[in-house]
Amino acid sequence: MDSNLRNELRGLWLGLLGVVIFAMTLPMTRLAVGPAADPQLPPLFVTAGRAAFAGLLSLVRSMATEFAPQGVRVNGILIGLVESGQWRRRFEAREQTELDWTAWSSQLAKSKHIPLGRLGLPIEAARAILFLASPLASYTTGAHIDISGGHSRHA
Repeated sequence: MDSNLRNELRGLWLGLLGVVIFAMTLPMTRLAVGPAADPQLPPLFVTAGRAAFAGLLSLVRSMATEFAPQGVRVNGILIGLVESGQWRRRFEAREQTELDWTAWSSQLAKSKHIPLGRLGLPIEAARAILFLASPLASYTTGAHIDISGGHSRHA
């Protein structure tokens, strides 16, 4: 791969990473909170998050089409709720102490409408990435793998 293509790919990767980080922070933004917010309409951050998500799906497919002639494959994974330090801290700070981690995280998954009824494991996302980086996915480009326990129904 020549240095110009390598630099262009690096720039695109950094730009994509910035968009992903931006999209991940959107749910934390509180744009439509308060008594004036119409409960029938989705909060603005949900709408903005969905728009950013659609843009990321489109970006992966566009990049896959553009870079396929150079032998570069571009794919994405759609990661749902995964066990993490954040969820462990929330578990430790919970008010209902009668639930153990398994029961609490199962209840959380059900409240988030995750069909498999549990949070994902980091290794499950890692396996999807490993698959996409392996020769097993040598003819896969422009695809998205859903690692969300069935929550992400629009993959």
